[in-house]
Amino acid sequence: MMIDEVVEKCKKHKQLILMIFLLGLFGYYLIWTISQPYNSCPDEGMKWDICKYVSEHNSIPDGRDESIRNPIWGISYAFQPILTYMICAMFMKIASIFTTNQFALVVSARLVSTISMTLSIYFVIKIADKLFKDKEKYKYLFVSIIAFQPITAFLASYINNDSTAILATTMIIYLWILGLESNWKTKYCVLLGLAIGFCALTYYNAYGYIFCSVIICLISTVLNKVKVKDITQKAIIVSLVAFAVAGWWFVRNAIIYDGDILGTRTQNEYGDKYAMENYKPSTRKTPQNRGESLWHMLYDDKWIKIVIRSFVGIFGYHSIIMSNKIYYSYFLIWLIGGIGCILKFKELFFYKSEEKNKYLLNYIFVIALIIPIVLSIIYSYTSDFQPQGRYIMGIIVPFTYFVVTGIETVLEKFIKSQRMKKIIVLVLILLVIIISFEAIFTYVIPTYKKL
Repeated sequence: MMIDEVVEKCKKHKQLILMIFLLGLFGYYLIWTISQPYNSCPDEGMKWDICKYVSEHNSIPDGRDESIRNPIWGISYAFQPILTYMICAMFMKIASIFTTNQFALVVSARLVSTISMTLSIYFVIKIADKLFKDKEKYKYLFVSIIAFQPITAFLASYINNDSTAILATTMIIYLWILGLESNWKTKYCVLLGLAIGFCALTYYNAYGYIFCSVIICLISTVLNKVKVKDITQKAIIVSLVAFAVAGWWFVRNAIIYDGDILGTRTQNEYGDKYAMENYKPSTRKTPQNRGESLWHMLYDDKWIKIVIRSFVGIFGYHSIIMSNKIYYSYFLIWLIGGIGCILKFKELFFYKSEEKNKYLLNYIFVIALIIPIVLSIIYSYTSDFQPQGRYIMGIIVPFTYFVVTGIETVLEKFIKSQRMKKIIVLVLILLVIIISFEAIFTYVIPTYKKL
């Protein structure tokens, strides 16, 4: 009864509790943000160079600019979408009014990641309200796993594009749900266009969600027998709004990089020209040019093992590793969820016309799961062996949805007592929260105190 009473009280004060939770979560992420020294996280120094340039020059740098070129890699992050760094520069300017301390300015730039991840969890909560309607305990589990997975807090703590990309993808997923519910009212087409434009300016790894947006919009309108004229109109609205938000970046690239709209070809050219010998794109040792099979990279080179562990959380420059018990705890949660999805496979994927939106969303979630993983594998195999969980963070929402759905299936099938189900879910929530706090207070902070 106590758990039920707590749930009922939470419902009555939902908005207040939501605000308190998000403020508390922001505070928790902020502990990560201020606890890590400058450039102790992946490529933060290179990213800081871009933020600093924009802040000092009030302009966007050319990726070929020698002043921001990294001497090891021969390139800069200015070749890649730059919106995150532009916002970081704005935060730095505000902070510089009060202080010139470099670490304080670094923290101000990091706040873009901290705020972006907090906002991402806001949209995760909105998504949970839709996906787990009338299933409060599973909704809380879904939100808790995403919010407190150590990699989530880590990405909220330093200068990176991953956090803004996650914000963009959570916005897009929420708009998919609203669009499906309303048969794509004009306002949701406009909002989806804004979210897609924002996504395009964050990280190439998130572009799978742009592709998935095209698929879900077209298929859902066809299934709902929308007229061709109306489908075309909706598609034009989404496309024009997205282009209005992000088009300038690709037009600029085409102009200054001789038609290279993504900047990747020019980046590789400059990498070959200025990088240290072992880091040149054309001579860099990769599994592919070493003659390894794809399976050899995935299994013998431990790509799968490292990615799975770092998807839970490996910190610093992939140097701070947690106890095996922590990783195994997450693996167990995922295993239970996977078993539950197998048990519920027919209900999840065998199409029923009266629930077409639900099934379409499930299918799109599968595609959204596959694309980031495949892109990461291809990149590691052909370009640069980088088995890092942050490169597949785009899967976090659909992956956790299937995990929690599977856990729900297992509990509903094998546990008869409603009270026991609630206790098990509560234990799982407490477990992921404890693991997250252990990550920062047992592993990250102590490591940097020793330096």
